Amino acid sequence: ELPTLTCAAVTVQLNAEGMAALALFQVITDTADNCGIATESVSQTAFTCADLGVQTVEAVVTDIHGNANSCLAEVTVVDVIAPEISCQNATVSLNDVGEAALLTSQLVAAFSDNCGAALVATPLAWTCADLGIQSISVTITDASGNAATCISSVTVEDSSPPLVTCQNIELALNAQGQALLAAREVDLNSSDNCTLSFSLSATDFTCDDLGTHAVTLTGEDAAGNTATCVAEVTVVDVTAPEIECPADLEVSLMAGETYLLADFVAAWETGLSDVCTEQADLSLVQIPAPGTALDLGEHEISFTVTDASGNENACSMLVTVEVVDHIAEAFALPFTLHPNPASHQVTLTHPYDGALTLTVYDLTGRAVHTTDLGARRIVDLSMLPNGEYIVRLHNAQLNQLGRLIVLR
Repeated sequence: ELPTLTCAAVTVQLNAEGMAALALFQVITDTADNCGIATESVSQTAFTCADLGVQTVEAVVTDIHGNANSCLAEVTVVDVIAPEISCQNATVSLNDVGEAALLTSQLVAAFSDNCGAALVATPLAWTCADLGIQSISVTITDASGNAATCISSVTVEDSSPPLVTCQNIELALNAQGQALLAAREVDLNSSDNCTLSFSLSATDFTCDDLGTHAVTLTGEDAAGNTATCVAEVTVVDVTAPEIECPADLEVSLMAGETYLLADFVAAWETGLSDVCTEQADLSLVQIPAPGTALDLGEHEISFTVTDASGNENACSMLVTVEVVDHIAEAFALPFTLHPNPASHQVTLTHPYDGALTLTVYDLTGRAVHTTDLGARRIVDLSMLPNGEYIVRLHNAQLNQLGRLIVLR
């Protein structure tokens, strides 16, 4: 009669060396024979990583008379031991387009597993946005899904200096005599594999800076790499001077007199300015020139002002020359000024009634003082400097001339 036996399914775990042993009692859970069991055996008791998964083994029992019986058992071989891994730090440099790359395998110093796990090399990439230290997690997983992780510090650096190129420029001052230089004005397509910022050795310019200056442009990237170039910046004044001409002038002559054009430039006091050139240094030209004899009628007198930078502006005035000795015979009576020379005031004696106006002209024919007399006979001269003047007493029907000397 054959012996009897019972088999059981078994799970065995591989050890750190990738091996596992199966004991008989784990598989053969029960046996029986009417005369007695002589031997028990299992077809496979040693397992390795190659046996991972479900293996079928045969258990055999034999009685003392040589009768044998068997059963089959499923042995599940498992690996629950995680791999071991250690990382190493690394440094990568960005290339000329601002990129850097390496494989995860380059970050692993060593790894091991009881069943020989394979390390998958995964590509890693960085850009200018990653400058500095990046923490990278590297994970290794064996065939049974056991995983281990280590951390590597990757230093992303940029050692490439910028390419900085300058261009020479002309910088015009504004109407206030100031100019602000921007880096973009002297930059000539500078570049870097990452971002680039600029600074200038000089940015503010005034009239004191007219001429050519060497200005250094410095380019600095996000990693602190720098490069420089030098631009010639020529500061110029392009603003024309301001000029305001004297008021139009009427010159009254007696018959037979000639008017020689006055030197208005020499007497110029106001209405002349420039942003960078002092009034005393401005060039002012009068056309026609002083001393030119003017005929009767209207004459346009032009003035051109030029500053130290060659900027020009112009204006003009009208000089009207007329003869005023056609006094009606009915009003041919003279008038007198007393005293003459006078210092601060003069008394006027005349035989005329009604409203009268007294106008005082300098010898250039320019009216320098006008007053309505009414019934007054005393004229204030305090505003007139020493000199010789022509006095005109007039109304709608009267036009009388006389000469006055102011002397203090």
